[in-house]
Amino acid sequence: RVALEGIKLLAPLTPSLIYAAVPSNHGSVRVSAKSPENHVLDDYGIEIAEQIRDVASNSEKLSNVRVTIPQPYHESLSLETNGTVLGMAHGHQVNSPDGLGKWWAGQSHGRMPMAEADIALFGHWHSLRVQQSGDARWLFVSPAQENGSSWFTNKTGERSVTGMLSFTTSKGVWDNLRVL
Repeated sequence: RVALEGIKLLAPLTPSLIYAAVPSNHGSVRVSAKSPENHVLDDYGIEIAEQIRDVASNSEKLSNVRVTIPQPYHESLSLETNGTVLGMAHGHQVNSPDGLGKWWAGQSHGRMPMAEADIALFGHWHSLRVQQSGDARWLFVSPAQENGSSWFTNKTGERSVTGMLSFTTSKGVWDNLRVL
């Protein structure tokens, strides 16, 4: 519901709005702590995205909204905007944020959805990170939108700074990075 309300606020302000969702360790439908119920897209976050797609497709006010999710059996996706390819994955695929660059490089070798991305976007690790990866590619880890994760604080001893990552892109380059 919160995501849909945000979309309703933003949609009138732009000619097109993309809502992208990837599966996560948070929303995975499971039969036990580490065992997925079915396949990677059997995820509550993906279900929310599909519901938003249904609402937008039946609303004239949201006709400029496009929802994108990964292809079957993939945990990541890429999309092009303003001459820049953005790759997205939750980030739970690695044991540390330091492993994200290596994971992304492996995705290129496997010709996975993020292979051609100029910028890779991740969540999961709760704290902002911006680093160059490879040849003029960039890796961003978004901060958490709330810092109320006792699990994270108990595991790391840290409380993350909250915010939503915002930036502009043009021809493979990013600019105007802000945490809102």
